[in-house]
Amino acid sequence: MEIEALGAAHGDAIVVRWQDGSGATRLGLVDGGPAKAYRMQLQPNLDSLAAEHGGGPAPLEFVCVSHIDDDHIGGIERLFTAIRRQMTAGQTMPAAVKRLWFNSWERLGMNEKTVAAASAAPVVGASVRQGRDLRDIARLLRIDGNAPVQQGFLAGVGFDLDGLRVDVVTPGPNELDKLLQVWQRSESEPEVFTAAYKDRSVPNLSSIALLVRAGGRIALLTGDARGDHVLAGLQAGGFLSGGRLHLDVLKLPHHGSINNVAAGFFEAISADRYIVSADGVTHGLPNPDCLDLLLASRAAGDEFEILLTNEMPAIEQHLATQTGNRPVRVVTRPADLRGLVA
Repeated sequence: MEIEALGAAHGDAIVVRWQDGSGATRLGLVDGGPAKAYRMQLQPNLDSLAAEHGGGPAPLEFVCVSHIDDDHIGGIERLFTAIRRQMTAGQTMPAAVKRLWFNSWERLGMNEKTVAAASAAPVVGASVRQGRDLRDIARLLRIDGNAPVQQGFLAGVGFDLDGLRVDVVTPGPNELDKLLQVWQRSESEPEVFTAAYKDRSVPNLSSIALLVRAGGRIALLTGDARGDHVLAGLQAGGFLSGGRLHLDVLKLPHHGSINNVAAGFFEAISADRYIVSADGVTHGLPNPDCLDLLLASRAAGDEFEILLTNEMPAIEQHLATQTGNRPVRVVTRPADLRGLVA
């Protein structure tokens, strides 16, 4: 199994590549970066994947949208719009998607009246509308929603997909209950939704985090989930041995935000390679303090890599200063490279 972190501006776009039982290569996509990056970054990357597989649409076994923030769902909504448009015109589609994993409103127990009210809000409603449109387009395309589980993607759900083991770590029932309470109150008190969205709790509480395994390798793709929620999901799923889990690949939660992790997160979860999907500018992410916690959690002689999806001179300099002579390798995606393979 390989995890490829694509260039996607300040957002997440992760390709999962694995072999099925016959040895054929399968592809999945987790998030698609912001809407504005689709044409410049995600679409060319999909074209490259299609060429690797003999031309035609890029064959995606699944597309997973972790949550409704634009820097995760925007590119996917543009992708599905392009698929529908080009299919209607009889043109080659950018991708052939078999499954969409996405906690749409009805799967989270919200009614259309609540969604309509939220989507009408200025600025706040933009990502809500993207989620609604994505769901509607997927229905028109008859793309299998949340297969093979046919329910919400919630902690505790696990299944095998053609040689890939997928376990959902977040969101858990407690986070979901809090999220639903905010949405329900928003029908009569719109300001509740607006306030909750601005502090990021509404989208991030619902963020899907996936533990994926194939070919003897294991990766944790965290979306924007909170670190304590991730740890709770791993503990409940029996994935922590002695309170710890070592991975081949860890994507840092929320683009390396210090607000999503504490020291205990990195002490419990270590990896050979850490992915930082960010641009060093938008929202000031990644936070140097988050990277310092990561470094402090590892022994001085530990060898591991930190993969940066974009050039971030200030962050690169900070890491160089903090690592000194330690055997830590910082790898930055060159501008002409599609992504970084972990």
